[in-house]
Amino acid sequence: MAQQQAPRSERTEKPTPRRIEKAWEKGNVPRSQEVAQLVSLGVLLIWFVLGGSAMAANIAAYTRRALAFSGRAPDEANLLGRLADGGQAGVLAMAPLLVPLLGLAIAAQFVQTGFHVKKEPLKFDWNKLDPVRGLRNFVNATKLVAAAKAAVKLSLYAAVVTWVIVDSWPTLVTLARSSVWQIAVVADRVVVHVLRQTLILGLAITAIDVLFSRRQWYRGLYMTKKEVRDDLKESEGDPLIRSQRRRRHLQLAQRRMMAAVPEATVVVTNPTHVAVALRYDSRDAPVPVVVAKGRGAIAARIREIARQHGVPLVEDPPLARALEKLCDVGQVIPANLYRAVAEVIAWVAQRGRRRYRPAHDLPLEPEAGARTTR
Repeated sequence: MAQQQAPRSERTEKPTPRRIEKAWEKGNVPRSQEVAQLVSLGVLLIWFVLGGSAMAANIAAYTRRALAFSGRAPDEANLLGRLADGGQAGVLAMAPLLVPLLGLAIAAQFVQTGFHVKKEPLKFDWNKLDPVRGLRNFVNATKLVAAAKAAVKLSLYAAVVTWVIVDSWPTLVTLARSSVWQIAVVADRVVVHVLRQTLILGLAITAIDVLFSRRQWYRGLYMTKKEVRDDLKESEGDPLIRSQRRRRHLQLAQRRMMAAVPEATVVVTNPTHVAVALRYDSRDAPVPVVVAKGRGAIAARIREIARQHGVPLVEDPPLARALEKLCDVGQVIPANLYRAVAEVIAWVAQRGRRRYRPAHDLPLEPEAGARTTR
């Protein structure tokens, strides 16, 4: 059975990108029928302006032949010939118009939605054969709004056509004493006038309808809070799984960080709460790089690994806190710590000759500064 859609009053959340993508996959795309009708009006107007005279001549010639034949006794051969002649004249007159109309009407839909060939609308659905469901869809609010729009549009177009006919009435009255050619020419002018005015009206109607259709389509995709949660869960995964994934990533990052401690040049400590491992190799980088850092248990683990691999530990609380606060793992130290770190590196190079005593004047709480990038 088809999933029952929640009442509109409960669908208060804007659609997610996944919801919109699913709607397009099912063929539910915003489109306005007014665009195709506007294109058809434009083609009609252009065709009558460019080819109206030729069509009027063809109609006049055929009308003369038909009137000449009207006084003769009916003959089967002549009758069939006249009918074929009339059919040929009609095809020749309308074919150059119908083919562009059909092509441009199809193109107008692609302009609105792009080229989307979806299999979903072509699938057979037993629910479409349900008479109760069909009656419910027939009388729903969307169909009523569409009917009201059609009635208003028809009234506006009828008013425009009536205005054009009334405006042209003095000329139309004189056609009773005119030739067939004159009648065809005047009719062509009136039709062009009607099409021009309806095209202007159609532009306004189409602009309004496109905006209205897109708004209604977007509003129809609104979701309930539960649907949003389910959609996010489906697209991004369960929150518990995401939390476990983040925890695994953090563990992997910590393992990589701990694996770099044995290669460190020195570990600067707080001495118990903070530990920062630095590596300095002038062949790789002219400035020391932070390869590991941490607080609490992580700091204790860094110190433990450093002792196991003979990496010297230096107690310098202000420098340790400054490095931990201002540097990320993998970054070079900031310029304002060059002197303090240089003292540590120099002590490591001369280790055993003297006890480390910091000569820098770093504050107990380091000043806030921008983090450095490598």
